[in-house]
Amino acid sequence: AKTLSAIIRGWVLVSRGPRGGLLVEAAQGIALTARAPQVPVVNTVGAGDALLAAVVGRLLSGAAPAHCLRWGVGVGTAATTLPAGHLPSRAAVEACVARVRVDSPTVWRAARDPNTAR
Repeated sequence: AKTLSAIIRGWVLVSRGPRGGLLVEAAQGIALTARAPQVPVVNTVGAGDALLAAVVGRLLSGAAPAHCLRWGVGVGTAATTLPAGHLPSRAAVEACVARVRVDSPTVWRAARDPNTAR
């Protein structure tokens, strides 16, 4: 994820299935990890799409990256509790989001791009 983020010069979102998600930004040297709550899984089809949609929606509203990742993992997790094609209720989503744990950011010294270094 770090390498891809450096190449595209932006954030990279990685779904980690039942382990949650990862959000990385190489230029800033930041990696955020969110741990998904345990839920009874009915179906995983569309869970990654739900994660992505929630993260993008929160980013577009101006939310901080950790908040975006928390919501993405919560929405993706809630989506797994229902049969394919069914949407979780707002209450179910909010309950999952409340149980997502975003770890303190991992920060490393970002490599300087020789083309942009001053």
